Parts: sequence; C-alpha cells; structure tokens
Amino acid sequence: MCRRWPVGLGGKVRICAAWRCRSEFVVRVIASVRRNEYQSQRKPNVAAQGDGQNLVTEDVTVVEGDVATISCRVKNSDDSVIQLLNPNRQTIYFRDFRPLKDSRFQLVNFSNSELRVSLTNVSISDEGRYFCQLYTDPPQEIYTTITVLVPPRNLVIDIQKEVAVEGEEIELNCTAMASRPATTIRWFKGNKELTGKSEVEQWSDMYTVTSQLVLKVGREDDGVPVICLVDHPAVKDLQTQRYLEVMCE
Repeated sequence: MCRRWPVGLGGKVRICAAWRCRSEFVVRVIASVRRNEYQSQRKPNVAAQGDGQNLVTEDVTVVEGDVATISCRVKNSDDSVIQLLNPNRQTIYFRDFRPLKDSRFQLVNFSNSELRVSLTNVSISDEGRYFCQLYTDPPQEIYTTITVLVPPRNLVIDIQKEVAVEGEEIELNCTAMASRPATTIRWFKGNKELTGKSEVEQWSDMYTVTSQLVLKVGREDDGVPVICLVDHPAVKDLQTQRYLEVMCE
C-alpha cells in the first residue's frame, strides 16, 4: 500500500614519554577520544502566531560520527501537520512518514505536539539549517542549525634537541591535526603553565594548529615533563608530553 504526501511549502590520546637512559626513549600511547553524543542546546528558536500555536526547536551541536536529534515541537497544538525538511528543502519526515531515502534519519517520537527525528553517523556534510514546518493558516516555518565538531586527528610534540645543555634555549613544537573548529594549545612545564606562539592552517573546513614554545633550561629541569594540552569542545584530556634531559656544564 502506497501513501502520497505533499512535500514542502514551495583517544583521549595521551602520549606519556619517559627516558630510561639517554639511549632509550619509551613512548606509551593511550587513546580514548570521547565518542558520546555531544549536544549543546542554545536559546530555543520560536515561531509564534498570535495567541495560537507556537513552533519551537533548538540548535544542535554534535561530534562527527555521533547522533544528532532534531525536535520540532508545537505549543497549543490544534493537530496541524508537522514536517521536517533538510538544508536542500527535501522532506525528511511528513508526520510519521519518511519520503527521504537516507535511512540514517529515524523517527524517535511523533505526536500532535512533536516530531522528533534522530540522525546517526553525522558527518560534516550534514551541517546546515533544517526546517520545521507547520501547516497552519498562514503556514509557520522555523529552522534549527546542526553544527558538527571534529576532534584533532592526531597530536604530536617535537623537540629541537633530545639532550640540552644547562642554560641553553630549546624549541618545542606541538601540532594538533585536522580539527573543527581550530584547537587551542596550552603548554605546561610540570605544573606551571607557559606561553607558546600558535599558527593556524586551514584546508577546506579543517584546521591544523602548530604551537611553538622556546624554553631556557636549567639543571633543575632535568627529568621534568613538558606537556602540550588541547582545548577542544569535541574531546577531553587530549595531551602529549616529552621529558627534558639537561646536561650540566
């Protein structure tokens, strides 16, 4: 049986490094990038029509590969038809019927007052405005924006010299690759935060950030870890570190 419907209104990655001796460098890599759904609901978007029905939705922020949930809700519903359109204004759901063939969209809840749809395995190409429509007189429309976050693909720290001489300045560079938005990099020597200089490179919608730290070392720095830590909304506790080795004159 076919139904016809109208369409539209027109690892944490932490690299722990330790020197066992000057000729042996041991690196342990622990990866656990947070993959749980990350959603941020901002101030509700509201389309009002006098004292009658109000169409309400919220913007959604989600980590790439996770699940986004779009909710079109109606306050003071009088059983008018609700539908959801994608950024190309194709109908995803008309009431509880899905004309769109993309099976990543699934109905979570349908009633006279809400149409709630989930989108699995979200990618950057899914970003944009999604439209909630309500068949009233006149019709109502409101949009919700999906924003997709991408955590850094890799975090690498390089040191200019494996062994430094007391009183010498050395250069360290930390690179966070292919994130969205751009990553903020912070430096620590032991528990003390230091200031580096960052450069951002953009390819398409992705960002690679490199931060440079110039450090004058003393004998008290021998064996002290220098930590590169990432601040990014899509990942928690992502850091890498190198241990300083300082020779006394």
